[in-house]
Amino acid sequence: MRPTDRLLALSRRQGSTRSLGLLRICLALLVYTRWAHDFQLFREWQPNRIDMPTGAFIALSIGLYLSTGMMLVGAFSRVATALAGASTLAIVIGVGHLLGHEPYTHHHTWALALGVALLALTPCGGSFSLDRWWALRRADRAGQPPPTEQGELWALPLLGLHVSAIYLYGTWAKLTPGYLSGARMQHYLMTLYTGSDLPQGLLADALIQLSTWGSILIEPLLAIGLWIPRLRRWLLPVGLLFHGFIYWSLPVGTFSMTIAALYLAFLDPDASHRAIDRLLGWGRPG
Repeated sequence: MRPTDRLLALSRRQGSTRSLGLLRICLALLVYTRWAHDFQLFREWQPNRIDMPTGAFIALSIGLYLSTGMMLVGAFSRVATALAGASTLAIVIGVGHLLGHEPYTHHHTWALALGVALLALTPCGGSFSLDRWWALRRADRAGQPPPTEQGELWALPLLGLHVSAIYLYGTWAKLTPGYLSGARMQHYLMTLYTGSDLPQGLLADALIQLSTWGSILIEPLLAIGLWIPRLRRWLLPVGLLFHGFIYWSLPVGTFSMTIAALYLAFLDPDASHRAIDRLLGWGRPG
C-alpha cells in the first residue's frame, strides 16, 4: 500500500467513541482540579490575586467554567472541548508566559492544555454525553434505530503522539550533567524531605541513582513501546506505576493523572468498547 493510501485509510478510520468519552470526562475534571480554584470570581479582589486586567480575568473565568462544565457533561461536546482548550491555552500562554505567572508555564500545564485542545479534534461526544442522549431521543421520536457509538478516529493518534513527545522531551531535558550525576535528585530530596541535611548513606545513594537512571530509561521506553501492541500490555502497567510513584513522592500536581488519562489513546477503541460492555454486563441475558 502506498503512503498516500495509508494516510487516506487513516483519515477514514472508524471506531468506538467510548474511550474518547471517558477521556473527555477525565480531562474536564483535571482542568477543574488544576485551574478552577485560581479562577473563582472573588479571587480577582483578593490581595494575592493573579496580576492581570480585571476584564480579562472575568472573561477567562467565565470561559473556563462554562466550557469545561459543558465538556464534562457532553453538551455540544466538540465545541465545548475546543473552547475549553482555548481557555486553558490562553491561561498557559497569556497568563503564564506573557504575564509571567510561573506556575502556569510548567510542562505539566502544557500537557493538560494541549491534551484538551487535541481532544476537540475527535468525536468525543459520541459516548457518555448529553449529545448521545439527545441523539437517542431524536431517533426514538423519529422511529429510527438508535445511532451507533462510532466516529472518525483520524485524530486519535495525535493524542498518543502528544504523550510520546512529552516523554521524549522529558528524557532530553534530563541529559544534563546535573541530572545524570544525581545532583538534581539529591536537590529534590533535600527540598522536600531532609531540609539542609545532605542525604547520605548507601540507601540514600541507591535511591538517588535508581530514581535518576530509572526515569531516563523508562520514559523513552514508554514513548516508543506504547505504540507496539505486543509491548503495550506490559508497558501500560509500568507507566501507571511509574506515574503513581511520581505523584506519591513529588509535587507534580495534575501531571500524573493527565498522562494516565491520555493512555486511553493507546487502547484499541473497539476493544475498550467491548471491555466496558463486559464490565457493566450489557448484552448479557438477565
